[in-house]
Amino acid sequence: MCGIAAAALRSKFRMEMIPLLLEFLKALEYRGYDSAGIGVYDEVNRRIIIWKKKGKVESLAKILRNVRVRAPIGIAHTRWATHGIPSDINAHPHTDCKNEVAVVHNGIISNFRELKEKLEESGHKFVSDTDTEVIAHLFEEYLKSMPPFEAFEKTIRSLKGYYAIVMITSKDPTKIFFARKESPLVIGRGSKGYFLSSDMVSLLGSAEEVAVIEDGEYGWITEDDYFVTGKNRRELSFFKPSWTPQQAMKGQYEHFMLKEIYEGPTAIKETLVGILSDDNIFKAAEMMDEHVVAVAAGTSYHASLIFSYLYMKHTGKYIITLDASEAPHYKNLLRGTVIAVSQSGETYDTLKAVRLAKKNGAKIIGVVNVLGSTLDRESDISLRLRAGPEIGVAATKTFLAQLTILYALTYAKVGMDLEETLRPLPEVVKESLEMSAGYAKALANKLYQKRDMYVLGTGISNFVAMEIALKIKEISYIHAEAYPAGEAKHGPISLAEKGFPVLIAWTPEDEDKLEVADEEFSSRGSEVYWIAPEKDIPIPKVSWEIVPFAVTPPGQLLSYYLAIKRGLDPDKPRNLAKSVTVH
Repeated sequence: MCGIAAAALRSKFRMEMIPLLLEFLKALEYRGYDSAGIGVYDEVNRRIIIWKKKGKVESLAKILRNVRVRAPIGIAHTRWATHGIPSDINAHPHTDCKNEVAVVHNGIISNFRELKEKLEESGHKFVSDTDTEVIAHLFEEYLKSMPPFEAFEKTIRSLKGYYAIVMITSKDPTKIFFARKESPLVIGRGSKGYFLSSDMVSLLGSAEEVAVIEDGEYGWITEDDYFVTGKNRRELSFFKPSWTPQQAMKGQYEHFMLKEIYEGPTAIKETLVGILSDDNIFKAAEMMDEHVVAVAAGTSYHASLIFSYLYMKHTGKYIITLDASEAPHYKNLLRGTVIAVSQSGETYDTLKAVRLAKKNGAKIIGVVNVLGSTLDRESDISLRLRAGPEIGVAATKTFLAQLTILYALTYAKVGMDLEETLRPLPEVVKESLEMSAGYAKALANKLYQKRDMYVLGTGISNFVAMEIALKIKEISYIHAEAYPAGEAKHGPISLAEKGFPVLIAWTPEDEDKLEVADEEFSSRGSEVYWIAPEKDIPIPKVSWEIVPFAVTPPGQLLSYYLAIKRGLDPDKPRNLAKSVTVH
């Protein structure tokens, strides 16, 4: 879940290396912000220089404010810790004993202890607790008897696990070596040179074209060329990104999360354009036979649960919905048609489930936001969101865009008119945001000091309650637990007492059950609040199946304002990263 970037710059741009790498890191910070670092080859003094710092990218930027270095090649990293606590020492890049190598890495090297022991026996001195450092020392060892790129090839062949690796060495100061195994890596090219990154979003302002490094491939870039090999040496397929640099900026908003909440209607509209512009949605619907399984994680899992419920209501058939991390325990169910839902298209657990399903002969329908991502490429049919880049860690607009595609898939299966049935969705979200914003902020001002709360729902709003509770937990750090309203009396109500907050996610399906839950908690002194028409957080009155589009946006706003009131950064919640690409 770390972010890595690199640049090989043409001569007249080499004084821009450090500012450019810092810009890449700022765009990648959603992938991890425990620490950040940069390593460059100083062509004047002919040596590698490394700067790294615990904390967010801004901490690194402060120590580099007045640094001026002319560098043809450079690498950068923003870390989400897996091996070793967040610290200056454990921050990337890591180097070898002679400081002739600098390496950054996203992933996990599963045999690093075994390799480290052998290298220490050979006299290598390690200074960090990370698995990454072993890559630099292993390369140093092989470099004693072979040219740099051969040493790099032998290094990656010695590694077990999964990774995206980017490396520079003073022994070949024109090249940046790279390798990919199950962790994302893209290459870009533009007027300033060639680039590497975990995510094309970071390259939007520099690369005119991008291409995806495939799993198992490795190679190098220079200022004006590249080489890729692996299973087959090949020419990359470059394409122009569909996103613009402006889409990856906050604009008038204080935080990306708030911007992306308000981009919900546009994300739905653009996704609808994509749905109606080709027949992929109908081809995917035809693939849905008697055995259909959905796999996803986090917010995408909640979208899949809503999809399964909607599909059951319209067809009478049930879609098995699996949390991707648990899917391997149910591998015999991963057959028929598997619908994999992932914003990034790089979620490790979801991809693992997809690969198990493919071994079982399943057909894969991918629902994904990132063009060229692993899921996008490995699916038999890829249904792409058009939500634009989502920088905030919490999924907001992409949740609504995922639902739009999953609703379209359901309606296509039963022969409904997609344009007619889906056209009202953007306006519902827009109206809900306009009606609820002030009330959500006011309620956050009441609840921000609470430690725990329930979010109750029933029918389709039960799954909406799960998503709202997740947002409150991950953004405000208030322990929010979702429950079916009727289930609350079977244990959870024991926590009901004076001042205990309960949030009700409305639906017209079984409103009486929600009213009963309100009475049960209120009679015990709990504070009960509704996201509902003409209630505490007002929303438009809609049919039951449109409820997720009316109730979810106010829930997102409430979680945002709770975080702000508590003095937290909603874009970078602690211990979380945008794309979970590790086991």
